[in-house]
Amino acid sequence: MLPYDTRESIGNRPSALLLAGKHQYLYAQKIVTGSVLDVGAGFCTLKEYLKDCDYTAIDGTEWIAKIGGATYCDIMDYESEPFDYVCAFGVIESFDDLKPLADKLKSLAKYSVLFSFTPKCIREGLHDHTKEQVIESFGNCSFEPKPINGEFFGRCDLCGQ
Repeated sequence: MLPYDTRESIGNRPSALLLAGKHQYLYAQKIVTGSVLDVGAGFCTLKEYLKDCDYTAIDGTEWIAKIGGATYCDIMDYESEPFDYVCAFGVIESFDDLKPLADKLKSLAKYSVLFSFTPKCIREGLHDHTKEQVIESFGNCSFEPKPINGEFFGRCDLCGQ
Protein backbone atom coordinates (compact mmCIF):
# COMPACT_ATOMS: atom_id res chain seq x y z
CA MET A 1 0.00 0.00 0.00
CA LEU A 2 1.15 3.53 -0.75
CA PRO A 3 2.02 6.02 1.98
CA TYR A 4 -1.01 8.00 3.15
CA ASP A 5 -1.12 11.75 3.65
CA THR A 6 -3.66 12.44 6.38
CA ARG A 7 -4.57 16.01 5.39
CA GLU A 8 -8.31 16.40 4.75
CA SER A 9 -8.56 16.56 0.97
CA ILE A 10 -9.86 14.07 -1.58
CA GLY A 11 -6.72 14.79 -3.63
CA ASN A 12 -4.56 13.34 -0.87
CA ARG A 13 -6.40 10.04 -0.63
CA PRO A 14 -4.92 7.13 -2.58
CA SER A 15 -8.40 6.23 -3.83
CA ALA A 16 -8.64 9.61 -5.60
CA LEU A 17 -5.84 8.59 -7.93
CA LEU A 18 -7.81 5.59 -9.17
CA LEU A 19 -10.81 7.69 -10.27
CA ALA A 20 -9.15 9.64 -13.07
CA GLY A 21 -9.29 7.33 -16.09
CA LYS A 22 -7.40 8.26 -19.24
CA HIS A 23 -9.83 10.51 -21.12
CA GLN A 24 -8.03 13.69 -20.00
CA TYR A 25 -4.76 12.38 -21.41
CA LEU A 26 -6.34 11.61 -24.77
CA TYR A 27 -7.88 15.10 -24.83
CA ALA A 28 -4.47 16.72 -24.23
CA GLN A 29 -2.77 14.44 -26.74
CA LYS A 30 -4.96 15.92 -29.52
CA ILE A 31 -3.93 19.49 -28.69
CA VAL A 32 -0.62 19.85 -26.85
CA THR A 33 2.74 20.37 -28.59
CA GLY A 34 5.95 22.00 -27.43
CA SER A 35 6.27 22.65 -23.70
CA VAL A 36 3.63 21.74 -21.14
CA LEU A 37 3.11 22.24 -17.42
CA ASP A 38 1.00 19.49 -15.84
CA VAL A 39 -0.66 20.95 -12.73
CA GLY A 40 -1.87 18.40 -10.20
CA ALA A 41 0.13 15.84 -12.13
CA GLY A 42 -0.36 12.91 -9.78
CA PHE A 43 1.87 10.11 -11.02
CA CYS A 44 2.78 12.07 -14.20
CA THR A 45 0.80 9.75 -16.44
CA LEU A 46 0.18 12.59 -18.92
CA LYS A 47 3.87 12.45 -19.81
CA GLU A 48 3.34 9.03 -21.42
CA TYR A 49 0.76 10.54 -23.78
CA LEU A 50 2.88 13.58 -24.67
CA LYS A 51 6.14 11.85 -25.55
CA ASP A 52 7.36 14.57 -27.92
CA CYS A 53 6.70 17.44 -25.52
CA ASP A 54 8.95 19.20 -23.05
CA TYR A 55 7.06 18.03 -19.94
CA THR A 56 7.13 19.65 -16.49
CA ALA A 57 4.94 18.46 -13.62
CA ILE A 58 3.89 19.84 -10.23
CA ASP A 59 1.64 18.41 -7.56
CA GLY A 60 0.56 19.85 -4.23
CA THR A 61 0.64 16.55 -2.37
CA GLU A 62 4.17 15.73 -1.30
CA TRP A 63 4.09 11.93 -1.33
CA ILE A 64 2.34 11.83 -4.72
CA ALA A 65 4.83 14.28 -6.21
CA LYS A 66 7.71 12.22 -4.88
CA ILE A 67 6.42 8.91 -6.21
CA GLY A 68 5.31 10.38 -9.54
CA GLY A 69 8.44 12.40 -10.20
CA ALA A 70 6.70 15.79 -10.07
CA THR A 71 7.91 18.86 -8.23
CA TYR A 72 6.11 19.29 -4.92
CA CYS A 73 4.55 22.74 -5.11
CA ASP A 74 1.23 24.52 -4.69
CA ILE A 75 0.19 26.01 -8.02
CA MET A 76 -0.37 29.41 -6.43
CA ASP A 77 3.29 29.49 -5.32
CA TYR A 78 4.76 28.20 -8.60
CA GLU A 79 6.92 30.62 -10.60
CA SER A 80 8.24 29.99 -14.09
CA GLU A 81 8.53 31.39 -17.57
CA PRO A 82 5.37 30.52 -19.52
CA PHE A 83 4.93 27.10 -21.09
CA ASP A 84 3.22 26.63 -24.45
CA TYR A 85 0.37 24.80 -22.69
CA VAL A 86 -0.82 24.29 -19.13
CA CYS A 87 -2.93 21.23 -18.27
CA ALA A 88 -4.98 21.36 -15.08
CA PHE A 89 -7.11 18.23 -15.02
CA GLY A 90 -9.11 17.67 -11.85
CA VAL A 91 -7.71 20.81 -10.21
CA ILE A 92 -10.60 23.29 -10.46
CA GLU A 93 -12.74 21.46 -7.89
CA SER A 94 -10.06 22.03 -5.24
CA PHE A 95 -10.62 25.80 -5.38
CA ASP A 96 -13.58 27.74 -4.04
CA ASP A 97 -12.61 31.02 -5.75
CA LEU A 98 -11.66 30.29 -9.36
CA LYS A 99 -10.49 33.76 -10.46
CA PRO A 100 -7.05 33.64 -8.74
CA LEU A 101 -6.51 30.09 -10.04
CA ALA A 102 -7.51 31.08 -13.58
CA ASP A 103 -5.21 34.11 -13.50
CA LYS A 104 -2.31 31.98 -12.26
CA LEU A 105 -2.81 29.23 -14.86
CA LYS A 106 -3.13 31.79 -17.67
CA SER A 107 0.06 33.55 -16.52
CA LEU A 108 1.93 30.25 -16.99
CA ALA A 109 0.65 29.51 -20.52
CA LYS A 110 1.55 31.01 -23.89
CA TYR A 111 -1.21 29.45 -25.98
CA SER A 112 -3.84 27.57 -23.97
CA VAL A 113 -4.91 26.27 -20.60
CA LEU A 114 -6.59 22.87 -20.82
CA PHE A 115 -8.74 21.85 -17.88
CA SER A 116 -11.44 19.55 -16.66
CA PHE A 117 -14.02 19.88 -13.93
CA THR A 118 -17.04 18.07 -12.57
CA PRO A 119 -19.95 20.48 -12.02
CA LYS A 120 -21.56 18.44 -9.24
CA CYS A 121 -18.92 17.12 -6.89
CA ILE A 122 -20.20 14.31 -4.74
CA ARG A 123 -16.92 14.00 -2.90
CA GLU A 124 -16.39 15.80 0.38
CA GLY A 125 -13.92 18.69 0.40
CA LEU A 126 -14.36 19.63 -3.27
CA HIS A 127 -16.26 22.59 -4.73
CA ASP A 128 -19.04 22.64 -7.30
CA HIS A 129 -18.61 25.00 -10.25
CA THR A 130 -20.80 25.65 -13.27
CA LYS A 131 -19.62 26.23 -16.82
CA GLU A 132 -20.73 29.84 -16.39
CA GLN A 133 -18.49 30.27 -13.32
CA VAL A 134 -15.55 28.78 -15.20
CA ILE A 135 -16.13 31.13 -18.16
CA GLU A 136 -16.48 34.09 -15.79
CA SER A 137 -13.12 33.24 -14.20
CA PHE A 138 -11.12 32.20 -17.27
CA GLY A 139 -12.74 34.36 -19.93
CA ASN A 140 -13.59 32.95 -23.33
CA CYS A 141 -13.45 29.14 -23.19
CA SER A 142 -14.41 26.34 -25.51
CA PHE A 143 -15.72 23.02 -24.26
CA GLU A 144 -15.96 19.53 -25.64
CA PRO A 145 -19.56 18.94 -26.81
CA LYS A 146 -20.56 16.67 -23.94
CA PRO A 147 -19.14 15.55 -20.60
CA ILE A 148 -17.15 12.34 -20.31
CA ASN A 149 -18.04 10.43 -17.16
CA GLY A 150 -19.70 13.64 -15.87
CA GLU A 151 -16.51 15.65 -16.38
CA PHE A 152 -16.35 18.69 -18.68
CA PHE A 153 -13.23 19.32 -20.73
CA GLY A 154 -12.37 22.80 -21.84
CA ARG A 155 -9.68 25.09 -23.03
CA CYS A 156 -8.95 28.75 -22.66
CA ASP A 157 -6.97 30.00 -25.65
CA LEU A 158 -4.69 32.93 -24.91
CA CYS A 159 -3.51 33.96 -28.37
CA GLY A 160 -4.31 37.62 -28.90
CA GLN A 161 -5.01 38.33 -25.22
